[in-house]
Amino acid sequence: MTTEVERRIVDSEVVSLPTTDERKTHVIAITVKNAHKGPIDDIIVRVSLPVPQNPHIIVSLREPLGLAMIDAGAAVLLRDKCSAKWSTSGKRTGRKGGVFEWVCQDVQSGSLELKAAWDVNAPRDFNVIEK
Repeated sequence: MTTEVERRIVDSEVVSLPTTDERKTHVIAITVKNAHKGPIDDIIVRVSLPVPQNPHIIVSLREPLGLAMIDAGAAVLLRDKCSAKWSTSGKRTGRKGGVFEWVCQDVQSGSLELKAAWDVNAPRDFNVIEK
């Protein structure tokens, strides 16, 4: 069985808001490639959002749709046999920990693309460093 996971930045846009803030939108795509002849069950892909140390910097999840509205333990169905939920394992758990998981069942041969998007709002005069 062979699976490949590729993560790439699709888009990054900076917008000045009417306030003194600036918003930077990040969009990433993760491609899961199933090179096996049959379907694969229980594919879990974890994504880590930035977790600001400064209370003036706000990170808002845009996609997966609906995930920002639920708590740890619940899941949002994204497509047939693929859902998203906040991680409950490791040091960074739940919404405040900023780590979520896509959980996909019955992934057929070929590629499956998963997309995430979030905004980072910060005062214009802040030097925000993303690692």
